[in-house]
Amino acid sequence: VSERYRIPTPEGATPEDVCRVVGEIAKHFEWTGPIGVGFPAAIRRGVVLTAANVSKEWIGVNAEELIKKETGSRLVQVANDADVAGCAEIEFGAAKGVPGLVMMFTFGTGIGAALFIDGKLVPNSELGHILLANGKEAEHYASDAVRSRENLGIKKW
Repeated sequence: VSERYRIPTPEGATPEDVCRVVGEIAKHFEWTGPIGVGFPAAIRRGVVLTAANVSKEWIGVNAEELIKKETGSRLVQVANDADVAGCAEIEFGAAKGVPGLVMMFTFGTGIGAALFIDGKLVPNSELGHILLANGKEAEHYASDAVRSRENLGIKKW
């Protein structure tokens, strides 16, 4: 409904700084309605459980309440970013109506994963953090951040 408005994630990605940016975006659009946030961590009932690619200060924070306070919105829902993308794919995309197991991956700073069984989400799968035989996480080898850092083309990646 409008042009994209982007504010870069603040260095360090602390809860206060990130929520301030969410507030700035809501203010820019004069938005007072419901807010949905896809966040790069395991989330349960709005509370951040992990923090691999953001500040460790997020662990244990009720992100929904913090964003409500910053924006004034009465309805805020926060969920794992890959889970949210997967839900859109199940509802509107190529996975709509697909029976059995559906796996969807996102590649960025890390590797996000969403798993569905017969259209039902298995939340917070976080498969990018699976340990490989050498004891290191998969996303440290195969994320888009690694591709960029190593200057790999798509085929080589």
